[in-house]
Amino acid sequence: MSKPDLKVEQAMRYCPTCRWDTQHAILYQLTFGRRGKEERRDELASGCAICNPDRFWGLKLTTQFDENKFVSERWLPKTT
Repeated sequence: MSKPDLKVEQAMRYCPTCRWDTQHAILYQLTFGRRGKEERRDELASGCAICNPDRFWGLKLTTQFDENKFVSERWLPKTT
């Protein structure tokens, strides 16, 4: 089993805070198998471009260039 990778994707998604379909930056942790095939895709965090622009741009820009920054700053999803 190989080391998991972090990947950020941008997608339209319903935001319960804004109550509207908005752009979201979504951080996934991808786990690959022996032959390089994707086995698991876990969503770690997401950020709405309208109601949470700091998280949106942080996920979109920071993790693209420095994946370890996400882990070191502990940007975890909100827990209720």
